[in-house]
Amino acid sequence: MAIEVLDSRKYKEMSNADDALSDVFGILRHPIRRKIVLLLSTGPKRYSDIIKGVDLYTGHLYYHLNAVKVMIKKTDGFYELNELGFKAVELMREIDSTQKTVDESKKDKSDKEVFNY
Repeated sequence: MAIEVLDSRKYKEMSNADDALSDVFGILRHPIRRKIVLLLSTGPKRYSDIIKGVDLYTGHLYYHLNAVKVMIKKTDGFYELNELGFKAVELMREIDSTQKTVDESKKDKSDKEVFNY
């Protein structure tokens, strides 16, 4: 049996992908950051619009914007999602959709057990 040896370039590519996934999941772990990313998915927003949209104080918003900086870009006073940010939104929506399907399936199964059909 041959053992495959990863060359350093392939390992580095895999490592970078793992780092990106860890970053994305770490950022999306916080509900305020998810709210910011979802708000920006509707289009570019000014700082004041984001404060109103997520109902935070300036210092707190600055902290969370700094945390999501790999998913956003700032141009002419507007914050907007970059490609990674839009991919994160797709991921959140897919997970939400899947969770709803699972929940409905559990409810249907529970109803059948209760009503014996």
